[in-house]
Amino acid sequence: MYGKPGVVFTASNSQRLSFTPTGFPTGTSPVSGLVAAFGNGAQNGGEAIAFGTPAVNQVFRIITSASSVAQYTNAGLTLSGTTWTNVDSTTVATIAGGTSPTANLYQNGVFAASGTAPTQNLSNFEGKIGSIEDGSSGYWNGTIQQIVIGNVAFSTCQRQKLEGWESWYDGKAGANLPSDHPYKNTPPVVDGTC
Repeated sequence: MYGKPGVVFTASNSQRLSFTPTGFPTGTSPVSGLVAAFGNGAQNGGEAIAFGTPAVNQVFRIITSASSVAQYTNAGLTLSGTTWTNVDSTTVATIAGGTSPTANLYQNGVFAASGTAPTQNLSNFEGKIGSIEDGSSGYWNGTIQQIVIGNVAFSTCQRQKLEGWESWYDGKAGANLPSDHPYKNTPPVVDGTC
């Protein structure tokens, strides 16, 4: 994966990371996530990251489906992007927070889908990398390089800076970004904007 290290998962229940998401967004707060990962072969509900309570509308996930499509789900909304099969891809999912919030999905700097999510009630019950939040299924098959979670719905500027940072840091040097992306040809810098 472009010479940068990552954590390798082989769709096994013994290969997942657990964390306590203390300080992560809760309730109806906005939340965003970025995952840079390689999906190794066909996925079957592989979850790159999930946190919250394993109950309806109480979890934030960035996953794949059985058809190997990158998705964001909030237990009632699924936004489908492009394939994550044998592809090194960066996916960003955002949810605005509040009542019936807008959710957006981007893949490799390109808008993929949008929708209205059910009102969420995120909790800090548990978190998993490489499987569903209760650790019982949804095992990731492939390598995960980067995960970023934010307590805002990323603005266009914030999202593009993160996409640019990930692309240049992980060695893609803008190759995975569209031609009109502001960091296609040069990496972002810390300059106080956004």
